[in-house]
Amino acid sequence: MLKLIQNEWLKISKTKSIMIAFLIPVLFCVIAAAVMHDKAEEKEGTWQEQLIKANEMIEKEMGLSKEQLQGMDDTEYSGVTRWKENQYHLDHDIEPFEQESALGFMYAMVDMKRLTSITMLILIVYGAQMVAKEHSYGTIKFLLTRSHSRSKILGAKYISLLLFGALLYLFSVGISFFAGFLFFGNDTPLFMYRLQDGVMLKEHVVILIGKHTVWNFIGMMSYVTLAFMIQTVVKNSAVAVGISLFVGLFAATVVLGGYDWMKYLLFTNTDLTVYETGVPEIDGMTFSFSFGIVMLYYAIFIGVAFLSFNKRDIV
Repeated sequence: MLKLIQNEWLKISKTKSIMIAFLIPVLFCVIAAAVMHDKAEEKEGTWQEQLIKANEMIEKEMGLSKEQLQGMDDTEYSGVTRWKENQYHLDHDIEPFEQESALGFMYAMVDMKRLTSITMLILIVYGAQMVAKEHSYGTIKFLLTRSHSRSKILGAKYISLLLFGALLYLFSVGISFFAGFLFFGNDTPLFMYRLQDGVMLKEHVVILIGKHTVWNFIGMMSYVTLAFMIQTVVKNSAVAVGISLFVGLFAATVVLGGYDWMKYLLFTNTDLTVYETGVPEIDGMTFSFSFGIVMLYYAIFIGVAFLSFNKRDIV
């Protein structure tokens, strides 16, 4: 099995587009950091003055006084949460965590899913070709004449895809730190304060970035696994890419919300970070529920792929 994985890894590393796959996140991070740097230069005053101004804007937009906002439930509106977090920093004279830093930019890229979406696009293209390309090149017959079982052959391809996905995503997240350091340096507090259920939580930014990276990877690879399954079943990489991209990027905006049955759909549960920093898509959803649903889809996608590959006649 290890030899098969090494062979698949060699195939990935020898593809003509491998350098492009690693270059895209680098360019994206540098451009995003440059844009953020330009916007940061427009900020004026101390951090206290900036927070006071931000809270005044929230009060004006919501048409509420300071006293009214203090008495509101922070789970009702995101503006209330932001106002209370800003006020906490002002009341306790704690400098807030800034995105204009190496760790801040890194957190922004991970938290806002920008880097995750870019990496997912690349991996879907790779995942949609691993078996379909063997059919189109006619090498599938040679591959199956070996002594290894079909399950081991397909398993090696999928494990290689997971390893490549982990390498590419960790590389992308790491590059975001260096891009942030290049443009901003790293002069920022290491703790982030956020309000959740009326309690102000203090979290180390590095730990938060680590957790978000893991949760994002799990959600991202579910769509890559979908592409892997489709190309195994239909032997067409274009169809696999199209369907996976639609489900991963557009389906959530097409389907109307508010229905209880939506909590059983894949794209409703893949953003596991929402349980750390926000509110789930549908009331009553929990981290354990969403994680279980995503794992169920993993099992279905992998099961269908293996069943199809083992039963198909190779002509």
